[in-house]
Amino acid sequence: MKLKLSPKHIKEYIYDQSVDIEKRTFVLFSVLTLLAIFVAVPCGLIMREPISATISTFIGAIFFSIYVYYSIKKDLIERARVVLSVILVFIFLPAMFFTNGGVNGGAPIWLLLGTIYIALILEGKIQRIMLILDGIVLIVCWLVGYYFPIL
Repeated sequence: MKLKLSPKHIKEYIYDQSVDIEKRTFVLFSVLTLLAIFVAVPCGLIMREPISATISTFIGAIFFSIYVYYSIKKDLIERARVVLSVILVFIFLPAMFFTNGGVNGGAPIWLLLGTIYIALILEGKIQRIMLILDGIVLIVCWLVGYYFPIL
């Protein structure tokens, strides 16, 4: 089944038993994550977070949207699962940590959301590797944020 990007078609795709469960899982959790990220943009403005946090969240949401859309349209979901996990661990989550107030800001929510997303869209050895790398990167971010709060 070819996925069309409308709410009705996404719902049908997610429930279609003939589609591989990993692809359906990727689509479901990517859509939910996109909704959370786009909701975070106005929330950041309302909560008067630094403008750098709101801008980085918006840029991340746009990039994530474009890549997920491209991956679904070109049926490159297998590759997208790994690529998005690497981008999350090494770029997006550290950027969100430091632009959202670090240890004392909204960063813990982003770190948790990113880790859950990785755990849900990956499986097997690559899932374990990415979760270990995620843990290492997050520990480093917390240590840097704690000992160098000016960052």
